[in-house]
Amino acid sequence: MKIRRFYCLSVPLVAIVLSVTSSAFALDANLCVKGFCIDSTPKKAFNSIASVATKVQRSDDQGPSLCFFDATSGSWAEFTFGGTEEHAHRDVLRGITLTLTPICPKRSSPAEIGFGKSVDGFSLGQSESEVIATRGKPVRVDDAIAREKRDPMMAGTRYSAKFGPRVLVYERNEATTFVFIRNGTVATIWTSVGE
Repeated sequence: MKIRRFYCLSVPLVAIVLSVTSSAFALDANLCVKGFCIDSTPKKAFNSIASVATKVQRSDDQGPSLCFFDATSGSWAEFTFGGTEEHAHRDVLRGITLTLTPICPKRSSPAEIGFGKSVDGFSLGQSESEVIATRGKPVRVDDAIAREKRDPMMAGTRYSAKFGPRVLVYERNEATTFVFIRNGTVATIWTSVGE
C-alpha cells in the first residue's frame, strides 16, 4: 500500500522504494507458531488441521480466522488471514493470537498440533517485568478498560479488555504485537502485520 503513493514518480525511483520496502518488511522466525508464519503461510497450509478449527470472521478483521483450542497448553490459538481488501496478501496468514481467554469452542486439537504459548518472543504466563526486561520498554501502554469506556464497540474486538486490561504495544518492522497483561502476567499475545 505504501508504494501506491509513488506511482507517479520515475521508474528508477519506484524500483528503489520497492527494494527498501521489501528489506524493511523482512519478518523473522519469531513471528511463527508451529511453522505457521505471518506473511508467508498460505491459508491452504492449514487444510490438514482445519477440521478441528472453528472458522471465525471478526468485525475488526479484513479476512477470516481459524481458531483452535490447544488442550496441551490449555490456551487458544487464532490465525487470521488477509481479506479481499488486501489483494497481495489475500488468504495469507496476517495475524496470530495466543490467549488464555476462551475465544472459540473447546474442540481439542490433536496433541501433535500443540501450538504452545509463545510468539514473537513473548509467552503466555510471563510476568510483565520479564517482558520489559527481555524486550525493553514498549512503544506505548494502552488502558483497554478506558478505551472500551470511550468506545463501547471495542468490547467485541481484539482490542477488548477481556483479553487483559493493560496492553503493552511493541512494533518491529511491519509487525505490531499487543501484549495483554492481567494480574501482572501475559494473558494474551496478538501479533499481526497490516494493522
